[in-house]
Amino acid sequence: ASCSSDKTVKLWNIQNNDCLKVLTGHESTVRSIAYSPNGEIIASCSSDKTIRLWNVNNGECLKIFKAHEDVVSSVVFSPDSKILASSSNDESIRLWDIKSGECLEILRGHKKWISSITFIGNSELLASSSGDQTIRIWDVATRECIRVIRGYRNWVRSVAFSPNGKILASGNGDQTIRFWDIYSEKCIKTISAHNGWLLSVAFSPNGKMIASGAGDREAIVKIWDVATGKCINKLYGHKGWVRCVAFSPDGKILASASEDNTIRLWCIDNGECI
Repeated sequence: ASCSSDKTVKLWNIQNNDCLKVLTGHESTVRSIAYSPNGEIIASCSSDKTIRLWNVNNGECLKIFKAHEDVVSSVVFSPDSKILASSSNDESIRLWDIKSGECLEILRGHKKWISSITFIGNSELLASSSGDQTIRIWDVATRECIRVIRGYRNWVRSVAFSPNGKILASGNGDQTIRFWDIYSEKCIKTISAHNGWLLSVAFSPNGKMIASGAGDREAIVKIWDVATGKCINKLYGHKGWVRCVAFSPDGKILASASEDNTIRLWCIDNGECI
């Protein structure tokens, strides 16, 4: 699935590159999408301040959430499929009951726009990154912020938890990837990754690699060895900023989306665009 400034969500068959469905309804740029854990629902959020839930099989819009006061920047399903979390430029995170559509809680604490959110573990913790140069860790049950990770000199654009839930990675406006122990709040590794803003980071399913996309001139996608911090592959081909990267569930394919209006699928084994 992909989203775009053309106001649509598109579903693709990656075997033959066919577009299977075009989901229309948003009135402005679609900022982020997320599959439900069972793969039956897609959530999308937009600059039109709304969130939509879609039936993957028939493309029907199931629900529309209207609550944020500004651009909705990110959406993510909890691993237990009960909650949808959304973040916004209105400096808040909202937790939604997927079944009823009710807003369960509004989480406040960030002082600027929130760019990215991600769940950890069995829906117990939520991490958020912001233009206020912090990452916050939230307890989903108590709805409280339990940790604030500081030390940045620029905004934090993207956050991702390792599959084992022990490490939090961030892609940052200072061109680095940082790895954090969320319990000690210590930065355990910093990688000078790109010559531009880090816009997206994603762990491989086995946690051994992390991919990064950035707003640099070269428009390179890079893959890193988490243990050593060394770059193990550079993927060339995009002609514009790389806004998003994501691994396939089996870890064999990396998808990257760019401002050149393309999505590229890369073979992890040989780095070739397939």
